[in-house]
Amino acid sequence: MTHLERDYSCASFTRTFERDNSVFFASFIPEAEEGEFELHFTGRYIVLMLHPTKGTIQFHMEKKADRWRVSSTDRWTLHVEQDLIDWCNNAIQHQQL
Repeated sequence: MTHLERDYSCASFTRTFERDNSVFFASFIPEAEEGEFELHFTGRYIVLMLHPTKGTIQFHMEKKADRWRVSSTDRWTLHVEQDLIDWCNNAIQHQQL
């Protein structure tokens, strides 16, 4: 077996939610950037969601105070309903426990 220096695979996760008698999903991927010697995590999540009416959408969530919120850079270009933002916040907070 090959020794791995780093295993980044467990950091991402997917959750499902129900809307109008259908099941949808969102995948949460920690955003990483190239560092000098290894990947550097920014502290934000990239959310890839199958939205009930918009199809596949992508946005970033970042922690502000005690909640995960849609990044201010995404808020002006994308409207995500508050109940789905709250659901994403809960999904990330429960994953980190």
